Amino acid sequence: MLAVSVVFFIFATTMLSFMDARTKRLPNKFLIPSILIIHVLLITAALVSQNKLEKTLDLFTGTVVMFIFFFILAVISRGQLGAGDVKLAALLGPMLGFVGGITMTATAIAIICLLGGVWAAITILRTKTSKGLLAFGPVMVVGSWASLLTGVDWVVM
Repeated sequence: MLAVSVVFFIFATTMLSFMDARTKRLPNKFLIPSILIIHVLLITAALVSQNKLEKTLDLFTGTVVMFIFFFILAVISRGQLGAGDVKLAALLGPMLGFVGGITMTATAIAIICLLGGVWAAITILRTKTSKGLLAFGPVMVVGSWASLLTGVDWVVM
């Protein structure tokens, strides 16, 4: 079941990244079902694993931490980070939590912030403005994938 979850996660995050990069929108008609599907798949994977309770708690911890962090960031940024990005965090969080717990989730957040800062700086230098230019979804996906693929807990090192 974990393999199905991974394949779905790759498909959904790739599709949503391309949508966001192209339109600067993360449509609810794709985002909300993807969030629900990844949760069902990962809960099922958790229930057939040896560490049922731990894996279930980890995936929900990942979801809550990512969602709350990006919700606060959206409020602080006053519209620079959209509601779609906050909901995307609820898609990325369960996989991060399931695979690596809170440390992998925190690592992904750190990578996303670093990548986002670099990308925003490059964009501002290139265009001489900071108004609504950055589709942040792809940055969030790449940062999450980097954390998942490396498996390194950079935050605690």
